[in-house]
Amino acid sequence: MAILAISFGIWLWKAFGFSGAWLHYKLAFIVLLIIYHLISGKLLLNTIKNKPFKNNVALRLFNESSLLIVIPIIYFVVSKNA
Repeated sequence: MAILAISFGIWLWKAFGFSGAWLHYKLAFIVLLIIYHLISGKLLLNTIKNKPFKNNVALRLFNESSLLIVIPIIYFVVSKNA
C-alpha cells in the first residue's frame, strides 16, 4: 500500500509540476514517516516472535509520534500558496 501511495505521489508531482520550498520540507517529513512505518514493522515482527517491549511508556510515545510527523505535512500542503 505504501509503494502504491508513493507511486501516485510521484506521478502527481510530475504531472502537476509542483515546486517550491514547501515541497522539499514535505518530502523530508514523508521520509521520516516512511522510517516510522519501517520501525513499526520491526516492532510488529518482534511482537509476533513474542519478544517483550522494553518500556510501555516509550511504546506509547512512539505511537503518538506519528502525529508529530503528519501535522507538519498537512500544514505545508495547506499553506503552500499563503
